[in-house]
Amino acid sequence: MNSNISKKVLRVLVYRLGSIGDTVVALPCFNQLRRSFPYAEITLLTSKPIVGKAAPCESVLKSGVMYDHVIHYSAGLRNPLKLCKLYKCLVSGNFDMLVNLSEDRGKVARIRDRLFFTAAGIFKQIGYRYQEQTLPTETYVPRVSVRLANRISKIGRPDLNLQASWDLGLTEQEQHQAEQQLSGLKNAIPFLALAIGTKMDAKDWGLSNWIQLVQEFSRRHGNWNLVLIGSREDFELSNEVGGNWTNGQVLNLCGLATPRVSAAVIQRCQLFIGLDSGPMHLAAAVGTPVVAIFSARSKPMEWFPRGQYSKAIYHQTDCYDCGLEVCVTHQKKCLTSISVVEVIAEAECLINQTLTKKLLAT
Repeated sequence: MNSNISKKVLRVLVYRLGSIGDTVVALPCFNQLRRSFPYAEITLLTSKPIVGKAAPCESVLKSGVMYDHVIHYSAGLRNPLKLCKLYKCLVSGNFDMLVNLSEDRGKVARIRDRLFFTAAGIFKQIGYRYQEQTLPTETYVPRVSVRLANRISKIGRPDLNLQASWDLGLTEQEQHQAEQQLSGLKNAIPFLALAIGTKMDAKDWGLSNWIQLVQEFSRRHGNWNLVLIGSREDFELSNEVGGNWTNGQVLNLCGLATPRVSAAVIQRCQLFIGLDSGPMHLAAAVGTPVVAIFSARSKPMEWFPRGQYSKAIYHQTDCYDCGLEVCVTHQKKCLTSISVVEVIAEAECLINQTLTKKLLAT
């Protein structure tokens, strides 16, 4: 037998929709997939961002490691011609396996998806288990990450409490770019990373709260510098908030760094404060202590930041788990009831905890 004939490369299709936060909570699955199939050719099937400021799924993942190719399609695809084009693309891909990491959209959608992928010639499909009652009592991880990890258990279940499972695989170039971004600040440390932007009105904490927060924090910690993270649409509003930083220096990187470089920047910060958002999940992934301000539009713990030194501020009002993107009836009472005093208190607690940890390590 000719030893020069190579074995057939396993072609894996990974189905995951969403933007930064949706991708970060699935990081353990992407890392596990590569560990289980180190030589596979992985193609990411994902949607094109609907909202302009949303970053695509692949902007978070390390190319050539977590995926090799990308196939985009429009979410809610109904156009027969576009659907046919996607079908032909999947058929030509000759995929051996589908790993389904999409959010559950109900039994009908689940059956429809399975039939569609089967018709495209992908007969081995993993990731259709949705037993909510089987969720283990793991600590410091989002429940959505637990569900995803359960669903790929056939190919290996990632340990969600290990930092390695959340590794973004930041490159030396990305780390260097982060250093360059921060080089303009005269003082090396410490840094507070702040992300005030959101794509959803129901998650908007309000400009006045952010202004009060930075004024009080900079009054308490005059030696800290402020780094603002977000999309280009957040730049002007972040400038307005940053203008109230009374001590230290301010650096507005909104729209000036890719999600992965932003993660490397946040990794160099001593604390992150932000909303339930993509930057918040990036901060948690790289191990920076996080104070996250949550609306109650989802269940508690669904999207909480991972990590022992992460704190989600969530007020479970009687209207929680509403799923609303715009709240008119209740005027966002779950979110507006979160005070600046409460956020500052949690931030101070984390600063003290991490300081104590460093002292004990020396």
